[in-house]
Amino acid sequence: MPLNAELKSLILNRFARIRTGLTVGFGDDSVLEDLREARGGLWLSVEEGRYFPFENAQFEVVVLHPRVLDYETIREINRILIPAGSVFFSVEAKTHKHDGWTMVDLYRLVREGFDIVSILRPKWYKFGFGEQIISVCLRKKTWRSHKGFVRDGAVPFTPFKDV
Repeated sequence: MPLNAELKSLILNRFARIRTGLTVGFGDDSVLEDLREARGGLWLSVEEGRYFPFENAQFEVVVLHPRVLDYETIREINRILIPAGSVFFSVEAKTHKHDGWTMVDLYRLVREGFDIVSILRPKWYKFGFGEQIISVCLRKKTWRSHKGFVRDGAVPFTPFKDV
């Protein structure tokens, strides 16, 4: 599945050059090659999104396929992203004809570790007409890496619940 035009424009408008990137859940390497040609850098790809075989803070950008979007994947992406790293994905909007995601669902999924930077979504009067896509850009919250949260050998604060 190739990237849709809105998601690709979000990525290309946000970055002039990408040093390290990761695509998650795309079956072929066409998305990876497309992004590598557009912005350069080192791009890797993984099929599954639950646990990544990478060290902490390794990637600047992560692009997700909608089928791998869940809490465990978002938590793992938070681990492998550098501070202020970005995540991009597109999902189908929930309408009266289609199951999908609402803005509230997306916010609840990402609120603990990411800030929503930009959202491209259909105009309100177009909901219910055919397939509607929401494209999202997230940025990793940097307050989590602040050293002031570790005091006297205590466990650092993390908003993520234990899995």
